[in-house]
Amino acid sequence: MRLCCQRCMGALDHEVDADILLALVSGVDEERRLPERFDPLLVGDKPIRLRDLVEDELLLALPQIPMHERDVCGTSISSAEAQQEGFRASPFSVLGELRRGR
Repeated sequence: MRLCCQRCMGALDHEVDADILLALVSGVDEERRLPERFDPLLVGDKPIRLRDLVEDELLLALPQIPMHERDVCGTSISSAEAQQEGFRASPFSVLGELRRGR
């Protein structure tokens, strides 16, 4: 599958390989008796669309933020940016300063 790298905005090929074991169940009692390796799918009166199931599993298998590895990505990071990226202030540092100001 071709995705867009969020670091360099270039094309990123990502192989999707997901093993899914669905078990159709009609209630909670059946779900509790399933072995852990199965994912329960509660069925009711409404028909199940296979397309929707495949789409959901595909979305779950994709990376949240697709990016190349740093050495593969086409962008270069300067040493100043690398230092800044390594240092991130705590989001609570402002609260500490406010508390000291009392």
